[in-house]
Amino acid sequence: MLENIFALRDVISMCGGKIRGRKKIQKIIYILQELSDPPLKPYQFKWNYYGVYSEELANDLSVGESFGILKENEEEEYGYRTYIIEAVDSSNPTRLCRDQNLKSIVQYLSQQETRVLEVLSSIIFFKNEGLDGEELKGKLHTFKGHLAAFFDQAFAAYDELFQILH
Repeated sequence: MLENIFALRDVISMCGGKIRGRKKIQKIIYILQELSDPPLKPYQFKWNYYGVYSEELANDLSVGESFGILKENEEEEYGYRTYIIEAVDSSNPTRLCRDQNLKSIVQYLSQQETRVLEVLSSIIFFKNEGLDGEELKGKLHTFKGHLAAFFDQAFAAYDELFQILH
């Protein structure tokens, strides 16, 4: 159980030591899990209003905070509550930190806007459901139409990730 929490800590460390937003870490972990083979127990993700979501991941983040491995701070931003998740202790890194390809992907994802990651993770989810082309775009417009301004960026990010991976 703690192995995944230490891996989460290392992912957060690769993002500069903190990630702004619970939604963002959910999307980063989902994308990592689906596009690469990170050395951690896979999380079960389900479709949610905000896209893919894992209750197991949310629980591991909470346990990580309880053990003092992670820390979560609440901030008000534009009238909304945002959570900053920090890696408290980066000693004894997992093998995740030795994977330069994975590190490149994590750093690339951490630089993306959360809404781009929301669309990107939705693209991956729908592709995994067997959708492609116009069918996939139609599904995106149905479920993520409010984020249409980010569709092009998300498709570009998808292509960029495949260049990093191959």
